[in-house]
Amino acid sequence: MSSSRPFKVGVTIHPQQCTIQELRDAWRRVDELGVDSIWFWDHFFPLYGNTNGNHFECWSLLAAAAIDTRAPQIGPMVTCIGYRNPDLLATIAATVDQLSGGGSRSDSALVGSNATTASMGMSLVRRAIACGCSKKRCRASGAASRS
Repeated sequence: MSSSRPFKVGVTIHPQQCTIQELRDAWRRVDELGVDSIWFWDHFFPLYGNTNGNHFECWSLLAAAAIDTRAPQIGPMVTCIGYRNPDLLATIAATVDQLSGGGSRSDSALVGSNATTASMGMSLVRRAIACGCSKKRCRASGAASRS
């Protein structure tokens, strides 16, 4: 992508109410169009439509898209670091970064859906502790982004 463009174009692909093949077709198509970034959300339940419909996990999709695309950046819109063990999340992020050739971008935050955190039996205190620990581990893991 030319750095002389006045703006960048990113696409968020909703990983729900579809099949894996439809998701792959979507990220391949937007990659062919030359977008600057491809994003997925990090939720564990469909956000709209059939509550029992298909829904796919963000980081697994990022790993697949990293291999399948050339977009300069891929990543989660925001990932709630309280949803996963901080060491595991740091390793996942570093792996996706390697698969993408250094184009992975991970912005972590102390956020999350109340329904999701409640279903996982999580408290705000646990999430806050995980947030502080995970940011240090992610920096130490060597994950880098091409910003």
